[in-house]
Amino acid sequence: MVVIREEQRNQRAKKQPTLFELMGYNYQVIVTNIEWMSPEEVWRFYNGRANAENMIKEGILSYSLDVNISHFYGANVAHFQLVMLAHNLMNLFKELLLGQKDKKRMGKWIRQRFLLIAGRLVRSGRKFILKLQEEWAYKEEYNEAERRLEALVWVT
Repeated sequence: MVVIREEQRNQRAKKQPTLFELMGYNYQVIVTNIEWMSPEEVWRFYNGRANAENMIKEGILSYSLDVNISHFYGANVAHFQLVMLAHNLMNLFKELLLGQKDKKRMGKWIRQRFLLIAGRLVRSGRKFILKLQEEWAYKEEYNEAERRLEALVWVT
């Protein structure tokens, strides 16, 4: 067992209750069968894996990975592969257009700022034009993503 005691930097409301509280410190316990690593190496090794739950939550909330669409294995495999393609395309969108290389936002954040926008698609001459509201909360983020999209070099 490796026990980590970390000094609390700031007091904030906790989402999950703790087994015990000692003022000023947070505790973490890692149970492992790795004996050849030092306690700090074990902590670093396991701490890098702590994001798996967030990825599972993203898959369930943004891509409905908790749903089996069919009773047939092949159909479920195809559904899963299409969802993974959508996930990878969304990550590409986040990196290239939103500049989120290290910390990526969840799908709900993307939908609220870039997809759920009040607007009208009008035709002027032979072109379609998307007219958005003059003032809305995420206009600058949208415009920045649009500028990055225009700056990409597309090979045809």
